[in-house]
Amino acid sequence: MTDTKSFHEVHDTRRVYRSLLDSMARPGKLHDLSPQMNSIPNAIPLFSGTYALGRTLLDAQTTFYLETENNEAASYLELRTGSRMLAAERADYLFIETQPSVDLIRTLMQQIRIGTLLEPEKSATLIIRVRALSDSETSGITMTLSGPGIKKRRTLSADGFNPEWLRMRAARNMEYPTGCDFILISDNGQMAALPRTTMIESEAV
Repeated sequence: MTDTKSFHEVHDTRRVYRSLLDSMARPGKLHDLSPQMNSIPNAIPLFSGTYALGRTLLDAQTTFYLETENNEAASYLELRTGSRMLAAERADYLFIETQPSVDLIRTLMQQIRIGTLLEPEKSATLIIRVRALSDSETSGITMTLSGPGIKKRRTLSADGFNPEWLRMRAARNMEYPTGCDFILISDNGQMAALPRTTMIESEAV
């Protein structure tokens, strides 16, 4: 049976991009990318969230690192975006499709670019796949967020999100404006951002 799904290069990437902008402006707010993710053919060798965000963010002027279990995934993303896969310490965007070990999380977070005091824009963005996201206290890690873009406090729960990411994030984001931004994307298409300016409190850390 022919797979008739088709991710539209213009319309779908525009919708994803608008959601990304709003999610960075309103940390922890959930955005639904399931319509765009569900339009992606099942046969591609990538998590549909990686593909949707990759097609939106990557081009010939940007680079990426991909942590995945599929040997064909990186070359497929290069082909579809014109971007190049580089080592984690050189990449603009780091896509994490797997559930990495604590040691790998520490290695990646030590390598990720956080910019400099004079050039903070040279930092990288980390895009992490999780099982589920919720704006209430559910299973997984519950985070209480505060800072720019949040009126008082906001609750975000992430299932399948290793707390070591938060520990390493706190260490790398200590000296503002340097640091790295997080984007979380769930299996069912919920997305939320954790910019470097967002303060996170969690009993898991």
